[in-house]
Amino acid sequence: MKANWKLALMAFATLAFVACGDPEKDPDPKPDPDPEPEPEFVSPIDIHDNSLADWDALPAGKVASCTGAATSQWKALKSMKAYADKMYLNIVVEFDDDLIADREWVSFHVYFDADNDVNTGGYSAEWDETGCEFMLEDAVIAEGASHNYNPAVFQWFGGMGEGIKDLTDPTGWNWTDPNRPNDEADGWGAIVATGALPISNSQLIGNKVEIQILRELIPYPFADTFKIGVDIQQNWNSVGVLPNADDDAEGNHVLAKKLVVTIDK
Repeated sequence: MKANWKLALMAFATLAFVACGDPEKDPDPKPDPDPEPEPEFVSPIDIHDNSLADWDALPAGKVASCTGAATSQWKALKSMKAYADKMYLNIVVEFDDDLIADREWVSFHVYFDADNDVNTGGYSAEWDETGCEFMLEDAVIAEGASHNYNPAVFQWFGGMGEGIKDLTDPTGWNWTDPNRPNDEADGWGAIVATGALPISNSQLIGNKVEIQILRELIPYPFADTFKIGVDIQQNWNSVGVLPNADDDAEGNHVLAKKLVVTIDK
């Protein structure tokens, strides 16, 4: 009776070993289940809906905004809002119809102090601080109709922390590499030529332009908080700048700080 009990115990142990298996010898181990894929990010801003209603649903504390100063000479831009989600920088600007009369090619620039450091980058012709590492350039209106904003990317090649206070200074436009030809075949010196990458999309709604910029396609790391400034032009002359400030008593430009934007993570 005692021997039979021992045999039964040995048989049970053998069955248990076979059932558990040896992972090093098991010819067909069961693989670990695949991790659940992260859901695809969808921006709360729809750039193709012919509407700006989705801005009303954004968290108010995450939307940066400014309005044009009453006596600024750069008054063709009336207001700007900016919202940075996990992937995109979204901008909507309102312009003055009467001051954007020539619509053959309405150029629009976005300037970035991407790392929020005035000692890197440069340029201070339109704002009272340096620090712009990159600038985007394309038209928002061409031949009288909406033009999709998919800009060239220009890098600051001037001195770090240096800039100019006068747009007429020819030495102040240091956005091209002096060692490159900077001609049409070279993309006019852009580090990313116009339309070479799907950097952004835009829509024109009345006298408002909405732009959505994919930040990862701009070859510079962004801090969680960064700064931007924009201008709109007629015949390559800035007629609207935001942020801006009231002119002084003599009618001279007074430069404002750039708009501070914090990424909504």
